[in-house]
Amino acid sequence: TRYILNGTNFEIKSNMIIMVTTDGRRLAAIEKKLPQKTLLNIKVVLPIKTIQELSKLLREQGDVEVLFSDNQVVFTFPDTVIISRLLEGEFPLIAVGVPSHFIQLFSYQQTTPPDQPRGFMKKL
Repeated sequence: TRYILNGTNFEIKSNMIIMVTTDGRRLAAIEKKLPQKTLLNIKVVLPIKTIQELSKLLREQGDVEVLFSDNQVVFTFPDTVIISRLLEGEFPLIAVGVPSHFIQLFSYQQTTPPDQPRGFMKKL
């Protein structure tokens, strides 16, 4: 199986939209509830450049209509249409890369008294 590490996993199931992206070192994931439940079950991988353009247009134009085919996706905005290919391959499971529990806890206590300026240093 060829894993895709430079795309965004785009998944729609029931009433959720789930997006996960990685560059091979960092991982970002978001889940949002859809306004209404859907019968669609879609899982595709989109190129990063497509996601960057979508992000910009969503801020500018708002709502979008999305159409999927076997190897392409179409995003239709009021003034713009984006047609993008879908990446071939399988996106890695995020559950494997994200720990479910942690062994060690790290805590930090500030040593500078709160009434002193933030950049305060003691002279030795």
